[in-house]
Formats: sequence, structure tokens, C-alpha cells
Amino acid sequence: MIREQLTDALKLAAAQCGYEAGSGAGHKLDPLVEGLPAAWIEPPGLVEHRGRRECRDRYKVTLRLLRLPGADDHDAVWAQLEQDAAAICNALPLNDFIFAAEN
Repeated sequence: MIREQLTDALKLAAAQCGYEAGSGAGHKLDPLVEGLPAAWIEPPGLVEHRGRRECRDRYKVTLRLLRLPGADDHDAVWAQLEQDAAAICNALPLNDFIFAAEN
């Protein structure tokens, strides 16, 4: 359940940053992305479980950002994608199931 909540929160954060968001295994990426720029969220994987009563699970999520290639040089494109990834992490709501986000 928390994995779905985390994925939904990432989709919302990506949409707030101007990305069309989708999720699933990486090999399903092509047919599901209809518009660019797009954010693809692979299923979260549990990395660490701590606590019995106050559970503090840590998940790893792979976020792929896609955009149309342009006349921009590659360094500028990478810089923009890195800024966008940071903006998506910063847009995640901190609530009962998300305590922190780092990229």
C-alpha cells in the first residue's frame, strides 16, 4: 500500500513540475508515454525496514525523465534534467508515509 502511495505522490510531484507521469517496469515504458516531457517511475523497492511500532521503511525509486532532444548541447540538457529531478523530489509532500526525500 505504501508503495502505491509513494508512486502516486511522485506522479503528482512530477505533474506539478510539468511532466506527464507513468509508472511500471522499465520495459513497459514506450507505449505508455504519450507526451514529452515525461517522468517514468519504476516500482519502489524496499531497501531497509526499521522499527516495529513506528515503522521507518526506506525505499529506492528509479525516476527516469525523458524529453525531446533539441539543439541544446548535452551539458545543458543534463543540467536541466538534474534540476527537474531535484524539483520533483522537493515537490513531494511530507506526510505520514513520506518523512524525507533525497536524490
